[in-house]
Amino acid sequence: MCHLGLAVPSEDKQLARECKVLSRYLSGRPAEGYVLEKYCDAHRRTTVFAATSAFDRILLSLARIHPALTTIVDTYARFFVPGCALRRKLIVLLAVLESSAVSQHFLEQTDSESKGVLLLAFLGRVLPLAIGLTVCLMTLLPLQLALGSTRTAK
Repeated sequence: MCHLGLAVPSEDKQLARECKVLSRYLSGRPAEGYVLEKYCDAHRRTTVFAATSAFDRILLSLARIHPALTTIVDTYARFFVPGCALRRKLIVLLAVLESSAVSQHFLEQTDSESKGVLLLAFLGRVLPLAIGLTVCLMTLLPLQLALGSTRTAK
């Protein structure tokens, strides 16, 4: 049981913490119960979520720190390493969140604000992403190039 915290292997504890951070990034709320269990279960059933390179491991390590950093790292990964472990983990977590009854009320809510308010909210989300992507281009891209291929683990 990944989420109970009772005599749980350290790998499950790490997955549970990772799931909570990634869930806060995707939904604004930390994962609990069903979501934690299904996320850990998915990792137990396949190796498709394993990092395949040193750069993959770096991206995951950064993304696990805080949802704000996950946002920046995911933005970078979307454009430069779309098949990385982080993106695969986010996809499975989003699928679990979408199938969770607890998540339905905030994943399906619509904005009923005026167009001006929506535009300001959009700019409030895009500007930090643009700044974060710029920082990533100056730091992660040279690191990715220095480490070489993102496909093979050593």
